[in-house]
Amino acid sequence: MAAPLDPDGLIWQHFGRLPAHRLSNGLREAMLQNMHPELAAGVELRSRFFEDPLARGQRSIGPIMSVVYGGEASPDWGKLIRGFHGSIKGVDRYGRPYSALNPDTFFWAHATFVEDIVTGRQLTGFPLSEADKQALYRESVDWYRLYGVSMKPVPPDWDAFCEYWDHMITHVLEDTRTVREGFRMYRTAPAPSSKRLSARANAIVGPYLLKPLVQTPLMRLMLWLTVGALPPILRDRLCLDWTSSDELRYRAHLKAAHLLLLAIPDENQYFPLARSARQYYRDTGTVAPIGLPVTKSAPTRPESEYV
Repeated sequence: MAAPLDPDGLIWQHFGRLPAHRLSNGLREAMLQNMHPELAAGVELRSRFFEDPLARGQRSIGPIMSVVYGGEASPDWGKLIRGFHGSIKGVDRYGRPYSALNPDTFFWAHATFVEDIVTGRQLTGFPLSEADKQALYRESVDWYRLYGVSMKPVPPDWDAFCEYWDHMITHVLEDTRTVREGFRMYRTAPAPSSKRLSARANAIVGPYLLKPLVQTPLMRLMLWLTVGALPPILRDRLCLDWTSSDELRYRAHLKAAHLLLLAIPDENQYFPLARSARQYYRDTGTVAPIGLPVTKSAPTRPESEYV
């Protein structure tokens, strides 16, 4: 069985900083996933992405974080996530077969998480050294092993991974309905609601206040950051507008994000689950296993970022 990740390693140090990376990358990672033909087909034909594009990420991030920070339970979380994908297969609208457990497809989703760490650090002004990139990639291979899927598509080292990444960007990723809908999510996402409000209050506050004044502007900003962070070749492939003025404003935004992160205490930059795991390890010197969900009946499948 694959061993849990080293809590003193680079994956533990950097993967949990996803909220900080969003300040520069926007939704780049998700859009890159949705440009993969097989992965996009799984999302289009077997998920509720078009009804609620935000919920997909919200459901998946906890299980994926638990693979990294779950200690002795990490292999079980990996097995659980792998199990979510067994039935996700079929034929796409062009007659091409797809399967979420195709090793090449499954690894591409994982690759976007690894690359997101490196790009997120680079764009926010805290770049990793070449030695750290090499070490982080080696750890990411151990992370991938926790899913218990074929290791055949996994590049042996960081340099080979960069060649693989360039090949995928240049020759494999394509314009898909899923990525197109992703860039429209500020329109299609359901209005937010609050558990503190009654159903009647939510019916008014959500669509008439929170969505137009908070959710929509924030989502448009995130999507603009996504376009700025995409490789130019993919902007062209998707026919996305990006002017010299956009580039200047994006560079100014990155400088502001760098200053903001300098002002935010380091641990406050982490996803809550990662922050809790790191704090427990600092306090005790041990890693607390993160228990899998236990229900009397079959658990509702939390959609993974991989589909």
